Amino acid sequence: MTPQRSFSAGAAGQLGAMIARIWRGAVRAQDASAYADYVQRTGIEGYKSTAGNRGAWLLWRVEGDRAEFVTMCLWESRSAIEAFAGQVGCLLSGQGRVEPDEPRGGCLVEFGYGLS
Repeated sequence: MTPQRSFSAGAAGQLGAMIARIWRGAVRAQDASAYADYVQRTGIEGYKSTAGNRGAWLLWRVEGDRAEFVTMCLWESRSAIEAFAGQVGCLLSGQGRVEPDEPRGGCLVEFGYGLS
């Protein structure tokens, strides 16, 4: 099977391309459960409630002394992403949207963004 980009059927049955936004991060293993709850509440639920979002998922696993997180969300356009996260330039530089209660200083040990 040949890998392909993601597509969805439009209202008229035509295929339209979507944009995948992928975020990766890592926390200390002991913070994993609390951070998963935080990401679900502020990220995944926020994605899903934004017009133009076509799905959002959170994956995580504990490996040794750290837990690795990946979120993936599908969007119909860059303007839909910007409605949630701000200008795409900020996303590409790894700055994106930050919640006021994000435990980045005491919990998150690594993070990054990507669009495709």
